[in-house]
Amino acid sequence: MNELFTGKRRYAMLLVVVFALTGIVENYLVSIGYGTLATGVFIIGYGHVVIGAWYVWLRPIEFTGAVGDAGNIWDSDDDSDDQSEKTPTSTEE
Repeated sequence: MNELFTGKRRYAMLLVVVFALTGIVENYLVSIGYGTLATGVFIIGYGHVVIGAWYVWLRPIEFTGAVGDAGNIWDSDDDSDDQSEKTPTSTEE
């Protein structure tokens, strides 16, 4: 049973519980007339869910490309700009 709730599964379960509780508490506060407080609970509760999901699943992803001697990716593949233009010379007889 312990192996079922380890690592990212535990965080996913926690986020689902926080998501559900935020909705329940927010709905209850609106029904008893505390709309402003419900707005605060909505922002804080769902904000924590978004930040938690980012922290667990998106933050570890590396969005870097290949590293090495690739040069500038914005340069054209054509290296003819670096060379002086050569014109054929005519030989006089």
